[in-house]
Amino acid sequence: MEANEESIKNKEKVKSLLLLLQAIYEERDEVRDQLQKLMNKIMPNSINFIDHHANL
Repeated sequence: MEANEESIKNKEKVKSLLLLLQAIYEERDEVRDQLQKLMNKIMPNSINFIDHHANL
């Protein structure tokens, strides 16, 4: 029984960590979009810097 309870706790921890990771990815993408908009305002004629470096 203890092993089963431990397994359940570990699965819950993994699920929690995956949800946090998903939130972090979404936040990263939002910040990337905001930075891109700012860069476009500052240097509207420049190469798309973030997209270029994100794909390297």
